[in-house]
Amino acid sequence: MLQECCQLKKLFEAADIDWQPTDEMLASTKKPLLKNIIPHDRMIASLAEYENVTGITKFAKEVLNEEYQR
Repeated sequence: MLQECCQLKKLFEAADIDWQPTDEMLASTKKPLLKNIIPHDRMIASLAEYENVTGITKFAKEVLNEEYQR
């Protein structure tokens, strides 16, 4: 989280906001990472296959309520 916030340090400073991650932000990183999202038994050969395997199209439709646009 520190690395992510540091990348935006100049933007935060320009807005006069402390760039350091808050306690709430740090706590959100304590959750376990998702595993086995991308199959390791084959090479993904195209962007369309990557979108299908990662579920980005389904995520856009079900969570963001919009059609995925490349």
